[in-house]
Amino acid sequence: MLPFKSKLKLLCDENIPIELIEMLNKEGFDAKRVELGSKDRQIFDLAKSEERVLLSSDKHFLNKIKYRIP
Repeated sequence: MLPFKSKLKLLCDENIPIELIEMLNKEGFDAKRVELGSKDRQIFDLAKSEERVLLSSDKHFLNKIKYRIP
């Protein structure tokens, strides 16, 4: 296991397959899945407050105006 894996925290959107999340956790990442039905703003705010990298296939999270990190 590489040393940086234990420090990388991920927040996985509901569109990320559970099998991938399980694999990431098995490999030493701290991968957490959002609750089903969570609103985009809630997901973004949770990732920000928990200092997690947001893993999603939703391209609208790339909107730098709506989802801005100061």
